[in-house]
Amino acid sequence: ALPRSSDLLGVQAFPEERAVRVALEAPEDGAAIAEAREFVFDGVFPGSSSQEDVFNQVGMPALSECLKGFNSTVLAYGQTGSGKTHSLLHRGRADAGHHDAGLLPRMIGELFDQIVIDSASSYEVAAAAMQVYNEHVDDLLNSDHQSGGGLNLDVRSGGEVPNLTWVRCKRPESLKK
Repeated sequence: ALPRSSDLLGVQAFPEERAVRVALEAPEDGAAIAEAREFVFDGVFPGSSSQEDVFNQVGMPALSECLKGFNSTVLAYGQTGSGKTHSLLHRGRADAGHHDAGLLPRMIGELFDQIVIDSASSYEVAAAAMQVYNEHVDDLLNSDHQSGGGLNLDVRSGGEVPNLTWVRCKRPESLKK
């Protein structure tokens, strides 16, 4: 069971319950500022989790569904500097055998490994990358992104982003650029 709000100040992750609990520090007079809130997710990872843990618990299930023909999305949410880019995109250090690689490089490698194994099926791989920041959607694969292209795209009902750049990929290296 999660601790009572009086036992918790700040933010704590409870991976076993797939929950995060947030509580505000009480003022010196002991009056409660706000009741603690609990948020439940598909997965919650403490800071001690390895990149491999995240891949096994999030990446592989998402990839397995994708290979069955279902769309798959991985979303990283958090404040600036909390490690989203590292967890998602880190390529891994060659001197460490790439064991510290992030979720997407691992998923890309596994995707193409599975495609090679499944010679009975035909696959077409396309990728898009977008960033949602301050309620703006930016196309990270737009060829003019560095000079301001693909910024503040429209999002339609249902989440479709009509002008998002999709890139066809035939080799894992083309996705890892």
